[in-house]
Amino acid sequence: MKRVLLSVIAVLCLTVSVQAAGLTVSVMTEQIAKVDQGNSLGVEVGYFLGIDPAGAGLEPFIGCDWWPRWEDGEMAPPSVIVLGARQWFADIVDPNSAIPFIPGIFLEILNEDVQIKPYVGFRFSANIIDKDSGLMSIPVGIAVKTSPGSNSALRFEARYNDTFGSLSMIPDNRFDLYMGIFMAF
Repeated sequence: MKRVLLSVIAVLCLTVSVQAAGLTVSVMTEQIAKVDQGNSLGVEVGYFLGIDPAGAGLEPFIGCDWWPRWEDGEMAPPSVIVLGARQWFADIVDPNSAIPFIPGIFLEILNEDVQIKPYVGFRFSANIIDKDSGLMSIPVGIAVKTSPGSNSALRFEARYNDTFGSLSMIPDNRFDLYMGIFMAF
């Protein structure tokens, strides 16, 4: 019982010491070969939980995915409300990075001010608006900043999607590629 109580106290102390770095906004688009068919557009608003905006941290978000050029019979362009979170990791180009050899390789070809932050996350539909459609996905990606003081970054993401309900017509169970803009305030 003492161990459980001490563990709970330790976890509470750690969560109290975390400060929020701020509001975030992301706009992503699916990258496919045919522009006129099936590509999605996503907008997410999140809040970065971490001590340093340039460091590691958790970012919960809410957003919307929309397929504007979807035409399948009488089905209107579908959209879903999406909830999720991203776990950001520290800059992999930083010379003090814990990863061996990677910063040296990147610094040979990139400017030393460039930051590359990887992340992994999860996303799922909230099914608030349309209970007949939904999605679940696991994204993995990077955000690239040209300078440490910049509030915006380019995001590149690979996402494994699974759709169900009326969204089951959208191709899934594969890795889709996304690109967009990430802004921290």
